Amino acid sequence: MIGVVQLREVRQVIQDYEDMQREYGDFMAVTQDQFDQLFSVVCSDTVAHFQEFDVRGVGRVDVLEVFAVLIVFSKDLIEPKIQALFSLFDFDKTCYISHTELVMLMICCTRGLCRVVGLERPDNLELECLANEAFAKIDTNRNRRISLSEFSFWLHHEHSVILYLKKFASTRLIADAMLLYDRQLKLAIDLFLAAAAVRHKASVGNAAEGTVSYPACTLVQVRSVVSALKLPNLKPNHVDELIGYMTQMVEADEDSGHSVIALPNFLSVMSPALAFFAADDDHSMTVDVQELRILLWLMRKKEPTELQTKGMLLSLDDDENGQLSCMEWVHYASGIDQSTGSLAFNAQLRYLFEQCDRDGNGSIHVADFSAGLKTVVTRSVHAAIPKANKVL
Repeated sequence: MIGVVQLREVRQVIQDYEDMQREYGDFMAVTQDQFDQLFSVVCSDTVAHFQEFDVRGVGRVDVLEVFAVLIVFSKDLIEPKIQALFSLFDFDKTCYISHTELVMLMICCTRGLCRVVGLERPDNLELECLANEAFAKIDTNRNRRISLSEFSFWLHHEHSVILYLKKFASTRLIADAMLLYDRQLKLAIDLFLAAAAVRHKASVGNAAEGTVSYPACTLVQVRSVVSALKLPNLKPNHVDELIGYMTQMVEADEDSGHSVIALPNFLSVMSPALAFFAADDDHSMTVDVQELRILLWLMRKKEPTELQTKGMLLSLDDDENGQLSCMEWVHYASGIDQSTGSLAFNAQLRYLFEQCDRDGNGSIHVADFSAGLKTVVTRSVHAAIPKANKVL
């Protein structure tokens, strides 16, 4: 995916493109070599990014699509982005864009955005029809051309456009967050396995009848693994809390007398923690309702509804400040009962409700909840019985 860049960097690339046009003639598509030459300043991996736009494998990409995507996703305010888009498609530099130029603007923006976020793009005919309707609305003085002020006013006040751009923005955010989360989770697993001491325990009764191997680390090793991830603003006391949640799931190693953390226990805590860091865009160690939506999307692998997100924040925001801290989230997501080391009863109920809420509207069927509740209660009672008193 193309990373976030500054608009001034995009403007410089556009200037370089215009210089290339003066030298080699007017062209709208670029080859891989030309793409490398133009976009290496703003793209970390030009080969991957070229392929992202060259979905049909023809060896050329529309340079205006790339510019449109870079402008929309640049790290700047909306007004400079509007000015940059307007200027990009004002081909004759008259400070106005014609009907044809507006059609090209809408087609290039939509096609480029759809390519990078993986959405199916509308047909050109459909986009042309939308552009015709848009032009009629924007050209208020009927002079057959659109000024920057008219274009800006329309973008700020046309509700359908705002929703349209929000769809791309949210899809882009979750795509970036998923990429970061997957990369960090893989790194955490690799680091854990590299540091792990494989321990063998008897499966049932007699060790000679069979053993099970568990990749496991000592508490010191786990601390080193978490530190090696270099998570932003993660303080030593936060690491202590994370390890504390892990140790609540395990008992002391019978041979050494020291606690060891097995990989499943490590991941049950680190997975929600890493998802939090991926969603925490400003690295504040807290998430607001928008970031919580991304966080829930990461953990559930499907987009939560607005009602679900707000309801989750209300239920977990103990201090009612409109934000959720990292440790509040990990405590909820790992859901550990300190007395039993198993998933806490209230956490199990929350998970059950989420599973039963099929439509995402905050309500569930009594029959579904009743059936699931029997399983939850049985598990909780079983977890509360001391191991010595359990009948196998």
